[in-house]
Parts: sequence; C-alpha cells; structure tokens
Amino acid sequence: MGRYFVILAACAAAAAACGRDEVQPGGVRCGDITIPGVVVNVPGIQLAIRNRQGLAVAVGTTVTALTTSQQPTTGFVEDSLISSVFVGPGTYSARVTKPFYRDTTLSNVVVVPGVCTPAQITKLPVVLTLAPGAPPVRSVAVFSTTFLATPGTQAHLVALVDADSGLSRAATWRVSDTTMARIDQAGVVTSKCSTRGGTDTVIATSVADPTVSGRTTFGVGATASCP
Repeated sequence: MGRYFVILAACAAAAAACGRDEVQPGGVRCGDITIPGVVVNVPGIQLAIRNRQGLAVAVGTTVTALTTSQQPTTGFVEDSLISSVFVGPGTYSARVTKPFYRDTTLSNVVVVPGVCTPAQITKLPVVLTLAPGAPPVRSVAVFSTTFLATPGTQAHLVALVDADSGLSRAATWRVSDTTMARIDQAGVVTSKCSTRGGTDTVIATSVADPTVSGRTTFGVGATASCP
C-alpha cells in the first residue's frame, strides 16, 4: 500500500543480494522492488489516519517518529488516508498532529529489517479525536489533479470536506484562470485551447461553511494556435 522511495547509490551488491524468487513478509517479491545499482527504501512506518466518524483525515497531519537515540524524523502524506515516515529498523514513538484535533502518540512502534529493503513496513491504524472548540467544518482537501496536455482533456477531481456529522460535505468548484480551463460542479475540469499553457488553480469551497476552502494546481499544455 506504500509508495516506494528510490535513492540512487553505488550499492549494486546490496540490491542484487535479493533474488527475484525471495518474498518479503506480506507477499511482496524482491524482484518487484529492487533495481540493479539502486537501493530501494520503503516507508518504515505507515499510518492509516481516520477520525471517529471513520473518514480519512491524513491530509494536513504531521507524523513524527522519535527514538531516544536519534533526531525526530518527519513523515509525508501519501493520500487522504495514509501518512508515512521513512525510518530504519528500531523502536519508535509516532506522534500525529493535525489542526483542530488532539495530538495522538503511538508508543513502542517496532520496525524490523526487511528481506530486500532496509526496513519492513509497519502499518498501523490511528483514530483522531477532535479538540475542544474545533469548528464544525475544519478543512477541504482536493485530490486527483493532473497535466491536461491538449484542449478538451478532462480530469475528475475529488473534494474531501472534514465536517461534523450531519453537515453537508459537498463543495462548489471554480478555477482561478477561466481562459485555460473550466470546471463543472461535479468536479470535472476540462482544459481549453491555450497558446501559452501553464499552471491553473482549482478551488473547492465547503457548502456548509463558505469560509473554508481547499485548492490545488494543475498544468495545461500549450498549443501552436487556437481557433
């Protein structure tokens, strides 16, 4: 379920040490994640982060892995559910922070050596609890942007609205530069003909609280001429 982080290094022997027939715990074949002359690292810790309503709320979180013998290591958000930290074998505490939620710490998170990689992924669920005084609508996150290479190319975007139960989780959509693209209220963005191309911005705004919005950027390809 992870994204592999590849670090170029002069370590062909280390990568070649795992044959194609060796299998890591979890059924991942070594040949699928090793490249000659390359050392492949995988996230040592992956946290599936939800709120008490069961909604994925990894976006906006900060995950920090700490040990008694090394500096803290901060992770990155992979998608709306998963947050990962690249750490080696060891025992950690993993601290999860997110605006409007209580800080949560997981103790004694054990990361063991991998068969074909320095560490095997330890996957754990986390449930975040709202902090006192949290607003009913906390955030809007936008997913699935892309590069729209030619006029008429489409992409379907998704808005994840973090709001209290019973409130609308719908969003309204707009683009900042309507000369480059248009977007409908289903979140489908369509590129227009543009001789300059470039970057445009999508803004999704909460229906329940129009003061809360999220945004992301996407690319539009340039064409030689437009009708």
